[in-house]
Amino acid sequence: MKTAFIINPAAGRGRTERIWSKLRTDLPPGINAGEPYLTSGPGDAEKLAARLSQGGYRQIFVFGGDGTVNEVLNGLQLNGTALGIVPTGTGNDLCRTLGVAKNPEEALRQLARGKIKMVDMGLINGRRFLNAVGTGFDAEVVRVTNEQFRRLRGMPAYLASLVKVLATYRSREITVETGDAEFTGKLLLAAVGNGRYIGGGLRMFPHARVDDGVFQVVLVGDVAKTQFIMSFPKIFSGTHLSHPRVSSFTASKLVIKGDHTLAVQVDGEIILHPPLEIELVPKALPVLVP
Repeated sequence: MKTAFIINPAAGRGRTERIWSKLRTDLPPGINAGEPYLTSGPGDAEKLAARLSQGGYRQIFVFGGDGTVNEVLNGLQLNGTALGIVPTGTGNDLCRTLGVAKNPEEALRQLARGKIKMVDMGLINGRRFLNAVGTGFDAEVVRVTNEQFRRLRGMPAYLASLVKVLATYRSREITVETGDAEFTGKLLLAAVGNGRYIGGGLRMFPHARVDDGVFQVVLVGDVAKTQFIMSFPKIFSGTHLSHPRVSSFTASKLVIKGDHTLAVQVDGEIILHPPLEIELVPKALPVLVP
C-alpha cells in the first residue's frame, strides 16, 4: 500500500524531530516503504496532505500533535486515504480516545498491525476538526499555553496556564443554539467534543465517541473560583458532569454566539472567534486504530 509520512519536526516543543530521527531507521514491517515529508512551518501539513492524498497515497502517517493532525485533516481529499496518528506533540488528546499508545514506537507497531475505523468529523464554520472545540475559559487556557508555556508539554503546560488564567478570567455572556433548544447566559466555557479529552488528558467529554454520530456538549456556568478549584480534580475522571453548574447534552449541529473577542480553540489551536456554526459529519474519515 502506498504510504507517506508527514512529520512536523517542531511539534512537541521540537521533540518530534528527535523521535523521527530515531524511528525512521527501524520502522515496523508493512509501513517501512513509506516516503517522509517534513513540514517547515504553519500550513505545510495541510498542503502536503492535499498533494499526497491526490497523488495516490492510501495511508498517511502523521508525526505530531492534535494541531498537526488538524492541518492534515483539512488538506486531505476524502477519497479513502487512511490517517494514522503517531503521538509526538504536546497534547495528543485524540490518540487517547482512539486507544493509541503514548509511546511513539509502540504506537507505530500498533498501527502497523491495526485496523481501519470510520470516525465522525466536525465542521466549524466550514473548517474540519476531529477532537474538540471550545470557547471561553478553556480556549483562553490553550492560548496562554501556546504563547507562554512553550517549554512544557502535555498536562503540566495546561495546568500551569490554567492557574494563570484563573486569576483574571471572568465568565462571559454566551448563547448556544441547537435545533431543539437555546441557552443564553454567563458561562465559564462552552465546549464541544468528538473525542473525550482535552489539555493533555483531562476527560472533559467522558461519554463522547468518535463514531456515534453526535457531539458531547459541555457548558460550565458562572462558577465561583473557590468552587472551581475544589471541583476541578473531578475532570480527571470525568465526574465533573455531576456539578450543578455543569450541563451536558448531545447534538449533531449547533451555533455558539458571543463577544467576538472570545478565544476559540479548535483541536488545540486558536484559529477562530464567534459566531460558530458547528456540524457533525458521520463516519467521514478512515483512521488507523489498534
